[in-house]
Amino acid sequence: MAYANLTPNLQDMFNQINDRLRKLESGPNSAQYSADSAQSTANSAQSAATTALANAATAYTAAQNSLQPSAYAIQDPTTKQLTAINSVGVTVYTNSPTTGARVVMNSNGLAGYNASGGTTFAISASDGSAHFAGSITGSSITGSTLNISGNCIIDSSGYLTATGATLTGQINATSGHIGGFSIVSNDYLNYGTTYIYGNSTSSGYAILDISKTIGAAKLQTLSSSSDSLYSSGGLQVAGLADITGNLQVHAMSSTSATGVVWSASNSRFYLTTSTERHKTNINPLPAADYLSKLLQLEPVTFTYKPEFTDNPDLLISGLIAEKVAEIPEFSTVVNLDADGLPESLAYDRLAMFMLPALKQINDRLTALEAK
Repeated sequence: MAYANLTPNLQDMFNQINDRLRKLESGPNSAQYSADSAQSTANSAQSAATTALANAATAYTAAQNSLQPSAYAIQDPTTKQLTAINSVGVTVYTNSPTTGARVVMNSNGLAGYNASGGTTFAISASDGSAHFAGSITGSSITGSTLNISGNCIIDSSGYLTATGATLTGQINATSGHIGGFSIVSNDYLNYGTTYIYGNSTSSGYAILDISKTIGAAKLQTLSSSSDSLYSSGGLQVAGLADITGNLQVHAMSSTSATGVVWSASNSRFYLTTSTERHKTNINPLPAADYLSKLLQLEPVTFTYKPEFTDNPDLLISGLIAEKVAEIPEFSTVVNLDADGLPESLAYDRLAMFMLPALKQINDRLTALEAK
């Protein structure tokens, strides 16, 4: 078989024809390819848009559930623990905006209620007054007046007015008044001529000087160991009165009384004097054989029971009141207690019976000497 070579021109012609065919073939296919690609892109965009729309719908539903606006309230339908805005005002509550534990703010002010519905605090919008059922804690409380039920009032000047007080600590004051008493520095209280000293003086003695007479009572001590404690009238001591200094008793205008007599009828001591100005029913001593009566007395020694003395071992000599009371002539020297029982003896009055006894002895001696 013989081979024939194509001319170069014919080969170029085929190439051109082939190129033209390929262009014709590729032209319509490229447009289709572009259309298919665009459709695919559109489908993807539509799918994304559908997904976004679904997500938006979900978000919208969630927003509606978490914050549902209405004409009267904003509330969480799941927990019921959000803020309610209604005809009552703004209410933060647990279960109900009208009962139970809640906080309400409206034109009246701000108020809180406990689980039982009781008011725990309230602040008035009209005048600013506040009420708290519990305690108030803070570093400082500032205001013009503190009033506790009208029983304790502290005014804007710091003055305290109270109907009663129980103090467990110490009160320090350098001026002012307690009742009618003036507080003088830190040392004493003064009311006219009455002084009550709480500190010691330079001499080392604590001072209590109440020289103002109140009724019939008068009590005074001064700043020296030689000063006296005295009472003219109703000084009463409940319990033991331990006097380490001198006890002075002024009575019956006498400064030379030598004894004290006890009156069981009114439980008082009285000074004895000799002047007839203070005596009534003055009569001679009844005639009797006082020498024999004196010889009936039986002196003894004894010690006091521990409950009646601080020195139960001290040996004392004297007489027994019951024994002396058995002698009628000596009844006036026996002091009786409130029950009428012999309590003590007035030894100074017992000595008076020695005078008629000595007279009897003297008369007997004179009679013997005359024989």
